[in-house]
Amino acid sequence: MENFAAWTIRNRWLILILSVIFTLGAGYGAKNIEFLNNYRIFFSEDNPQLQAFDQLQRVYTKDDQVLIAMTPAGGDAFDRQFLEAIEWTTAEAWKLPFTTRVDSITNFQNSVAEADDLYVDDLIINPTAMSQAELDYTQETALTEPLLAERLITQKAYVTGVNVTMTFPEKDITEGTIAAEAARDLEQRIKNKFAGIDVHLTGMVMMNNALTESSMMDMQTIIPLMYLGIISRGVAHRRGNPVEGDRGRL
Repeated sequence: MENFAAWTIRNRWLILILSVIFTLGAGYGAKNIEFLNNYRIFFSEDNPQLQAFDQLQRVYTKDDQVLIAMTPAGGDAFDRQFLEAIEWTTAEAWKLPFTTRVDSITNFQNSVAEADDLYVDDLIINPTAMSQAELDYTQETALTEPLLAERLITQKAYVTGVNVTMTFPEKDITEGTIAAEAARDLEQRIKNKFAGIDVHLTGMVMMNNALTESSMMDMQTIIPLMYLGIISRGVAHRRGNPVEGDRGRL
């Protein structure tokens, strides 16, 4: 130990310089550290299911969704005031970043044939001015339409949703976070504007963003607690006061 100590003192500048170089070299890769809010990180590149999914998206398109699930206070999704909220939410959802399509029971393109003419228009327009007969017709249409029933509205018409399709350019890892935060802002505006409506967000965009948020929360809570435990354990050993779990081995 004395020889090693003497050698260290004689070569202190060399050791200092080498330590700095080693630290810089070890930390060089830190620039590549990033949070990936994407379900793909759970699959290897040669995963057959992921490859088939990628091929499907290359042929068609790569889309992710935010589903805004809304429940009226009275349990009737065809209440005029609630339909007004759906119509408003549908219009506002188009303003969310990266949005390429919005589907709801109000903007569903309903086809009606009259003699030789075919009319296509939104299923519900200005619901507060609709008669009861018109409301009954739209309800019957929505609950029998395969593209709506059990997809955007439950069979008992007590929960419906506004499905927002988003296409990300994938130029920035924060795109998903930006979309999720905008969706949450819309959720809060819905609650503020239409009292009594229960609103929840789901979909792949929200799930992917949850991965990032969970990681950040772990860095702020679990990881500091882990280091605190390591330091406490080291201090206990240094003072000759081993923790309870180590007494049997010391």
